[in-house]
Amino acid sequence: MNLHHLLTIGLFGGMILMNAIYPGTIISFLHGISDITIAASRIGSHTEFKMSTTVTFIFNTVLFIYLRNYVIPVYMFACWRGLVYPPALSQY
Repeated sequence: MNLHHLLTIGLFGGMILMNAIYPGTIISFLHGISDITIAASRIGSHTEFKMSTTVTFIFNTVLFIYLRNYVIPVYMFACWRGLVYPPALSQY
């Protein structure tokens, strides 16, 4: 888990150094959406409502697969295609 956190800090630092804050913010937001349903599933696992926990976990799995394999690539392609740097930064 420490490696995960170090890599995340490195990715956020690279995002800031590359001045790619807009795409980085969208990626962070889309990655965080499925964290809500996994937290709900974890909370439900400590209660007696096992059916709702199962439904929440299945919904989380579908949402996770949809977001990571479809939404993030489509939005990132559109974001990078429309990204315009100011003349001072577009020297390459």
